[in-house]
Amino acid sequence: MLANDIHDWAALVIGSIAFISQLLSMLGMFNSVNVMIWMYGVCMGGMVFMTLSSTLRFWAMDTAWKKAQGDVAKDFDVYGAIEYYPVIRASFVEESAFSSAMGLALMQSSKDWFAGQLLMMPEDESRMWMGEKDGSSEMFAFYGF
Repeated sequence: MLANDIHDWAALVIGSIAFISQLLSMLGMFNSVNVMIWMYGVCMGGMVFMTLSSTLRFWAMDTAWKKAQGDVAKDFDVYGAIEYYPVIRASFVEESAFSSAMGLALMQSSKDWFAGQLLMMPEDESRMWMGEKDGSSEMFAFYGF
């Protein structure tokens, strides 16, 4: 339950913030902030919360498996573990499918999205994101096209 709550609330909060920043960016405001939210908030923040919820799910599966094997003497725990093990396993499959679909969709459109964000930025901000200083490109730029 806790793993599902963390996953769902993190997706709702991060997705809402990204949606609002993308909407403002499409209206011509806060382009750099939008790029930072998508790069750091959605990508890195999403990975942190997905790792946390997956760790809790692994722990719940391990506990359910141990109880189902009869390590605990209480019959209620054994029957409850046998009943909830498939539910936990199904939530893993659901999270994996959702995360894979989201990652593939973002990967498919990321270069075009970033190019569009650069075109909407002022020239100096665009150069900063491309890693250029005084017309020369830095070795470790954020993105290079």
